[in-house]
Amino acid sequence: MEENTNNPYKYTAQQLSELVDPKNPELLQKYGGLKGLAEALQVDVTKGLPQQKPDEPNQFAEREAVFGRNVLPETKSKSLLQLMWIALHDRIMIILSIAAIVSLSIGLYEDFGPNACDPDKEECEPKVHWIEGVAILISVFIVITAGSVNDYQKEKQFRALNAKKDDRKVKALRGGESVMISVFDVQVGDVLLLEPGDMLCADGVFIQGHNLKCDESAATGESDTIEKAHDKDQFILSGSKVTEGVGSFLVTAVGTNSFHGKTMMSLRTEDEDTPLQVKLNALAEKIAVIGTAAAVLMFCVLIIKYIVQLCSNKASRDATSVLSEIVKIFISSITVVVVAVPEGLPLAVTLALAFATTRMLKDNNLVRVLNACETMGGATTVCSDKTGTLTQNKMTVVKGVCGRYFGFDTPEQIKNLAEDLKNIKGKTDESNKEIKDGAELLDVLVEGISINSTAFEGETDDGKIDFIGSKSETALLGMTKNMGIDYRSYRENPCYETVQVYPFSSAKKSMATLIKVDRAKKGNGSGCFYRMHVKGASEIVLRYSTKALLLPKGGFDFAGKTKAPELPTIVPLTKQLAEDYNDYVIERFAKESLRTFSLAYRDFEEEEFNAYLHGEVKQKVIEAIRGEQIEHVKREMAERIALERGVAIEEDNLVEIMKEITDEQVKDDLPAVPELTDEEILSHNAALTEIGNKNLTFMSLVGIEDPVRPGVPEAVATCRNAGVVVRMVTGDNINTARAIATKCGIYTQGGIAMEGPKFRTLTEEQMDEILPRLQVLARSSPTDKQILVGRLKFLGETVAVTGDGTNDGPALKMADVGFSMGIAGTEVAKEASSIILMDDNFSSIVKALLWGRSVNDSVKKFLQFQLTVNITAVVVTFISAIFDGDNGSALTAVQLLWVNLIMDTLAALALATEKPTQDMLLRPPQSKRSPLITHTMWKMIFGEAIFQIIVNFVLLFAGPHLFGDMFDVLRDNGGVLSKGPENPTKELQDRFDDQKTELKTMVFNTFVFLQIFNEINCRRIDNRLNVFSGIHKNVYFIVIFLFIVVAQIIIVFFGGSAFKTTPLSWEQWLICILLGFFSLPLGMVIRIIPDSAFAACLPKNPEEAAPVDFTQPLPDFLNPPPRTNTSFSVSSAERHRNAQLKWDFAINALRQESTLFGALHGGRSGRAMSGSNSPRVQTSATGEMNGRPASFAANGRAMTAPAPNAFSAKQAWKLAMVGVERQRRENNEV
Repeated sequence: MEENTNNPYKYTAQQLSELVDPKNPELLQKYGGLKGLAEALQVDVTKGLPQQKPDEPNQFAEREAVFGRNVLPETKSKSLLQLMWIALHDRIMIILSIAAIVSLSIGLYEDFGPNACDPDKEECEPKVHWIEGVAILISVFIVITAGSVNDYQKEKQFRALNAKKDDRKVKALRGGESVMISVFDVQVGDVLLLEPGDMLCADGVFIQGHNLKCDESAATGESDTIEKAHDKDQFILSGSKVTEGVGSFLVTAVGTNSFHGKTMMSLRTEDEDTPLQVKLNALAEKIAVIGTAAAVLMFCVLIIKYIVQLCSNKASRDATSVLSEIVKIFISSITVVVVAVPEGLPLAVTLALAFATTRMLKDNNLVRVLNACETMGGATTVCSDKTGTLTQNKMTVVKGVCGRYFGFDTPEQIKNLAEDLKNIKGKTDESNKEIKDGAELLDVLVEGISINSTAFEGETDDGKIDFIGSKSETALLGMTKNMGIDYRSYRENPCYETVQVYPFSSAKKSMATLIKVDRAKKGNGSGCFYRMHVKGASEIVLRYSTKALLLPKGGFDFAGKTKAPELPTIVPLTKQLAEDYNDYVIERFAKESLRTFSLAYRDFEEEEFNAYLHGEVKQKVIEAIRGEQIEHVKREMAERIALERGVAIEEDNLVEIMKEITDEQVKDDLPAVPELTDEEILSHNAALTEIGNKNLTFMSLVGIEDPVRPGVPEAVATCRNAGVVVRMVTGDNINTARAIATKCGIYTQGGIAMEGPKFRTLTEEQMDEILPRLQVLARSSPTDKQILVGRLKFLGETVAVTGDGTNDGPALKMADVGFSMGIAGTEVAKEASSIILMDDNFSSIVKALLWGRSVNDSVKKFLQFQLTVNITAVVVTFISAIFDGDNGSALTAVQLLWVNLIMDTLAALALATEKPTQDMLLRPPQSKRSPLITHTMWKMIFGEAIFQIIVNFVLLFAGPHLFGDMFDVLRDNGGVLSKGPENPTKELQDRFDDQKTELKTMVFNTFVFLQIFNEINCRRIDNRLNVFSGIHKNVYFIVIFLFIVVAQIIIVFFGGSAFKTTPLSWEQWLICILLGFFSLPLGMVIRIIPDSAFAACLPKNPEEAAPVDFTQPLPDFLNPPPRTNTSFSVSSAERHRNAQLKWDFAINALRQESTLFGALHGGRSGRAMSGSNSPRVQTSATGEMNGRPASFAANGRAMTAPAPNAFSAKQAWKLAMVGVERQRRENNEV
């Protein structure tokens, strides 16, 4: 956007956008903070901008002229004609078009030129020579139209997919009132109101709020929620989501100036050619060269032959006859070029892609870019997100304990937990006010989960009903729902009165709610009592507790050192019991990377609570208020002293001065403590400390995780069997990432798991050394993902990347195939991707891989078929034209039109519609450097072509002798090499010509049936013998096969002068069909011949790199320094684990102290890129699991050597490395 020179505001759009990209607290301070920004933008943050009335002109026009609108410029979609024009630039299309124009020109010359036959004077052939050129042009038109229409429709589907999410309503403060406005109408200077579940549509600065937290993982890759406050992170980032709390912010950037907008605009780049396109283009060039060379050679040979005939007076020397003969020779030569070009190949590719993408949509893959389908077939590695792709992106309670000894660890046990607890009976002592049995424990447990929570059930962004709020709270509510209990039956029950809520505090790592319970309304007695529910981190809640509720052993046994009681009981929480909880439950869950949450409570009778509140609690609150007053007065006094001393009023200086001031000095300046109401007492943090942070009864502990999606481990195993390396790239910590990767089957023995901050500081050589074994990249930033993708592409890998966040956009665009999430994916991610997973499931990637390989196989099957036809046709045309007495080919132009265009087009359809089989996932992928035509395929192409050439030539030249009775005149007068009998009668010459036509019809018929049966042969491109496998499932193939046979019968019987055929006898038909059928047994014989025996005659394939050895020790730069004190009286394995835990603990401690490192980068990038420079790698000595290789890579597939044509990928890599080099320099300076 151009800067407006008449800017009535203090800052430009560019200056304001610099506040958040990256987050810059210093710049905000320079602008005068929130107050300075509000003044500069001419807005009162308590009232917002004035309301826009419908009948008034746009009062924000001036504001929009300076800062822009909150819309992105529409991507100019290509029209259907533009897409067709682009498709026409394909090299094969260009060669076909040239061949078509030349063929059409010569055909028109033959049919209507000066030497054309005059039907009034003589019997003429039908004027059909122009048909071949027109037919090729029609074929070209069909190909470009089919591909372009497919792309056009898929793009329309993609636009429709995002249309629903583009326009939505947000809550804004306009004229002092809360109003709903469209995101498109949000202005710089607007005050937007936030609540849980809101997707942020603009950048801004925090104004005020309560416990406001945002999930910025979609925008920055940070997995942890970010708390927003004036003394913490003040910046609101577009593309992030509110997870907890409420608040408001001042909008500072919209549209293309916002973080979200900049990311979207950066993705609008052109796509690269796919590996198949590159190989097909190279093949087209080679075929054009070979075809042209054959045509030139044929032209030269026939010209020489004609000159010899002229010199020996065997041909007329009349100028017209000479010119006519030269034109005829030229036409025959051009026919060779047309025959050599595989006209059906582009159509086969297009049909295969169109068929695959249509079927893939049913498998939840929306293919936006048609060619991405075939690229996926050659994928060698998948870099996958964790959250939402491998996992369900929904925190879930997966196991836990109630009353210490009643455990659950499966969904079925959680479902039955309510009934199981109700069945636990206890003592029937009415005087006992505490929990007596399992039913009461269940009641208190669900009460605490339901009421002590800010989460709720509502409609999500995609229109589904689900829990909204913090991930831990939604997990707990989900557990009650799975138990068959509705949280609203507690939260909305009139017997419960919420007295005070203490929101979750990251400092205390807990949340508490004080409620008043009316026994009469509850139906279990009279009077009221108070109950404090507390939930939070297990070690914190355990510390607050002095008693513990114990149940008899039941459910899943989390065995420990203590003994379970026979009846429900409440006992003192002894040191032994606390250690039992910690060592055998909490530590066990932590090792499984589960987030542990504990629930506890504390009961007070009404009179007891009132006395407690107005006694000890009130006194603690008064003491706390007095301490705050002393602190406030000391600060004011320190500011005055600083001014007197001429010292800057900065926090560090004020702290030093405040240390010099004693409480006695400020005693006289302290105001009186006001009389406090019950509400004021309870709302103070000191009350929470007194009531909710001690003397609790520990009740239950649960383990929460984002569970792995069903089918993901199986999908990862399938990828491994297919030779595709799956890597997890996530923002989570190393332990969580490693645990989830292990559950998915991604992290295997001998693999490497490391953190992004370490990875990005490696040199190129070090990266190349560890990449084959790198399986998990944790705590990774968007830059890390780009570096990883760029380096893998540079090494020749075909990389697929999954992503759902705005931050994933650049990596999705850089990858060969980008997968975005259709449900959870942001608009940026979808725009950058080439395939959208409609169900957000990793298992759908396997289906894309399967269909991609099916497309590649379909193209190769057709290529094998087409090249066999072309080689045979070129050689037969070339040789027969040279030796024929009339310089005419055994196959006429119209016959070749039927074979090359109609038959091949139908064969393309038949072979392109073959459905994929699971066998395709049992072989390694083809690398970018692998040849399009394998040695196995060449073996079949040459073997079948040689056989077909021999059969056709034997039939053509030896046929009159082999079938003497059928061709007696032809045999006695020199065969096809002769122009006819010397001094023949008209009847003899006619018989000669008729038999010659009959023989050529047999050659043409045999040639066609050889191709028909070879089409069945080409259903396999490997050495397996059963070519009929699954043929009954492909209706297209069977119908096309029968259609070609019927059409051939019609052509032979009724082709007449157009095809130059004559009806054949049943014996001749039998001979043709039997000769054609021999293609099938010959194919079996060829497949039995080892490829190695045939490969010696062909160019050598590029050598694959050596297999990855997972048993080799790690490079030195990844190994931690040696530790000397390792003499523990434990096993070697246990000693290794203990040492690793201590190392991890030390690194974590260092990370917490590394404030300077984080400050170097500031804000978002600081957190994303901060962390230990020490390695976080876990390996093992063996490379096998259960006695077999851990992955296909360990048993054959490996990283490939650098590709010679990796220029664009290398550019991307160099671009990504700029930031890394800067990072290294900064680290060195530190």
